[in-house]
Amino acid sequence: MPETHEGATNPASAIGFLSDPATHGGTPVERVDTHISHIFLTSKEAYKLKKPIKTNFLDFSTLEKREAACRRELEVNRAVAEEIYLDVVPITRRDGGLHLGGSGDIVDWVVRMRRFDRTKEFDRLAERGALDVPLAEALADVVARMHRDAPVTPEYGGAKRVAATIRQITEAISTSPAAARLKNDLDAWASEAMPTLSRRAPQLDSRRRHGYVRRCHGDLHLGNICLVKGRPTPFDAIEFNEEMASTDVIYDIAFVVMDMLERGLREQANAFLSRYLAATRDYSGLSLLPLFLSMRAAVRALVAASRDTPDSHEPDARERLAFALDCLRRRTTPRVIAMGGLSGSGKSTVARLVAPRIDTGLGAVVLRSDVARKHLFGVPPEQKLPDEAYRPETSARVYNRLLRDAGHTLRHGFPVLLDATFLSPEERKNVRLLAKRNCVPFSGIWLECDPDLLRTRVRNREGDVSDAGVRVLDKQLALHVSPDDWIHVSSEISPDETASRVLSALNHSAG
Repeated sequence: MPETHEGATNPASAIGFLSDPATHGGTPVERVDTHISHIFLTSKEAYKLKKPIKTNFLDFSTLEKREAACRRELEVNRAVAEEIYLDVVPITRRDGGLHLGGSGDIVDWVVRMRRFDRTKEFDRLAERGALDVPLAEALADVVARMHRDAPVTPEYGGAKRVAATIRQITEAISTSPAAARLKNDLDAWASEAMPTLSRRAPQLDSRRRHGYVRRCHGDLHLGNICLVKGRPTPFDAIEFNEEMASTDVIYDIAFVVMDMLERGLREQANAFLSRYLAATRDYSGLSLLPLFLSMRAAVRALVAASRDTPDSHEPDARERLAFALDCLRRRTTPRVIAMGGLSGSGKSTVARLVAPRIDTGLGAVVLRSDVARKHLFGVPPEQKLPDEAYRPETSARVYNRLLRDAGHTLRHGFPVLLDATFLSPEERKNVRLLAKRNCVPFSGIWLECDPDLLRTRVRNREGDVSDAGVRVLDKQLALHVSPDDWIHVSSEISPDETASRVLSALNHSAG
């Protein structure tokens, strides 16, 4: 239980002051309480007051420590959420009353934020079916940049830290109100988690040494991400404990992926992961993902088991422990799927639908040539490239990059779906050789479509990563010869129907 330390002032006076509409010019105030803070929402702003408590993972017990925590919260969150986090403001006492800012004795500190539309938080978007693939991909771009810019923290992380986290989760659930009823489920999970950790310990320690442990967000679930001015914006990063926030970057994204999977958003989870990996090229982290997904699900089980009314939430905790165990036991089967065709044939749309349904769990990692080309030139995926970026020698570099990344993906246990035109016999030969070298099955899918429909689709593209226009398509039509040894599927029907036909063909072609 947290210890309460009131310090220099009665917390009730600060709470009453911030709850009073008069403090905010008469604007109504909504109060939200969390385990460690009180948040006061006005029409345009939000004020976060930290509770004067001390636990085994944070210390807000003194005025000085609460000020430091407020300033640290501002610092770590403004890096990605500058639109939300404004400043740190003292609550002062003068002339017998409390005031926000100004001179006088400081009685406490608050983080002042710009209020955002809570209906645009990603968990709420997910609940009403508004969290689509483009949003998931945009979030992946934001998180990839956040991790790229995050400080490296080799003093944290590694196998010992992961082992300690598993022990903490296990001990906390075993002492929760629902402990007796969850014992068998918890024992089953722990008996799989620790051996999995032992097998991955050398990789965890190697990644710590090579810069993959960074000062991350630390609590990156969908409820801590909001759409602000059309941009996915993570907020409420952990500020109170550097060790908790300093993790392997794959553990940070595992919370997002797990949250999506739990909600049945496999397509979005697959798109988020594939886009993140395309930006970071951290394909070696894939072999850690099952363990990290499992740990994130176990944390959710702990939260459910620790609530005040455990009986009503016990099925929730049990389901989450079952999900955590399934993450560890599920086995993926590496294979290579190449999806080719002319511009406008629907490769990327169909790949997006097919990839999550390959194998179990997350499905196949998608490697898209259009995205790889943009990263090769150091520009955002939606930025157009000049014609020079499409010279044969440049395209060869793009395909080589795809094949290298696909090889890493296969070696770390995941199937891969390569989304590219594959117009030349050399490109098709090399992707087949990739599968042969890695001793995995190969399937080539060629999407066919009427030329007039291809032209219509290319003309109507909006906001797509591909730069190919009608001129490029006409060159393709004049030069290409479709491969006889690939499976041909018509894409003149709807994307869903095309994807179903592709999946049916793949089920009969593996090997």
